[in-house]
Amino acid sequence: MAMKKYQSVEEYLADHSGRHLEIMQQIVDLILEEVPSARPAISYGMPAYKEEKVIAGFYAYQNHVSYYPHSGAIIEKFKVDLKGYQTGKGTLQIGIQQDVPHHVIREMIREKVKLNSD
Repeated sequence: MAMKKYQSVEEYLADHSGRHLEIMQQIVDLILEEVPSARPAISYGMPAYKEEKVIAGFYAYQNHVSYYPHSGAIIEKFKVDLKGYQTGKGTLQIGIQQDVPHHVIREMIREKVKLNSD
């Protein structure tokens, strides 16, 4: 099944509900708290927030929401802090039954902003 093509983050969020939407909204809030100048964009077909470069993106799957810092190095750096969460080379999976790790995501956002400015 092909992924639906979204034109905006707002359209993507409006297409979701329940716990998936709640997790994604928490991610958006964290991004905007840390980087108020971040603006919504579609990157690699997924909702994201960026300044000049992408800061982070996310996507809802059946049983989780993936958070994408667009840097495998960031996931690796915070891997110990993400114990209990599924991670991949460039993704953090937040299960629909799990709490959003606010502190860690906040730190990942800060790290990505630093990387983007180098």
